[in-house]
Amino acid sequence: MKVSIGDTGRFITHCIIRGFCLSLAFVVGCGGPAGPTRVAAEGNVTLDGKNLAAGIVRFIPVDTKAGPAAVATVKDGVFKLTSTEGPVLGSHRIEIEATDYFEFAIDDEKAYAEAHKKTGGNPIPPNPVPPIYNKQSTLTAEVKEGGENKFDFKLQGTAKQ
Repeated sequence: MKVSIGDTGRFITHCIIRGFCLSLAFVVGCGGPAGPTRVAAEGNVTLDGKNLAAGIVRFIPVDTKAGPAAVATVKDGVFKLTSTEGPVLGSHRIEIEATDYFEFAIDDEKAYAEAHKKTGGNPIPPNPVPPIYNKQSTLTAEVKEGGENKFDFKLQGTAKQ
């Protein structure tokens, strides 16, 4: 079979066009929504009437198929999440923890060992936020579309429960 230069040129042109189309499909993707609707949320966290100095608030959807959990950082009693990182719509179980009750970063093994030594081998103080607000949380929040999703969590320490 004899191949002319015109056939080769068409073949190359078709390969370039097909390659471009495949690349475009890869870059654009399938379209459609990027996931469940998230909304902005904000609020305050107090412990025994005082602003929680530093901590985290977790919004964990009650319906596990609703979407991912959202985590907000608390600073001086205030937390804020944007609509790109905020909670999904629906009911949530809320977990709150303090993050500044050690005098060192929680993952600093050397500092942890030194603190353990200073206490004479006694346990290092537990998180000042009681388990009923984190691991065994009884807190809930309903995240709604439209309107303000503002949540104020007034926590009581272990001694006052």
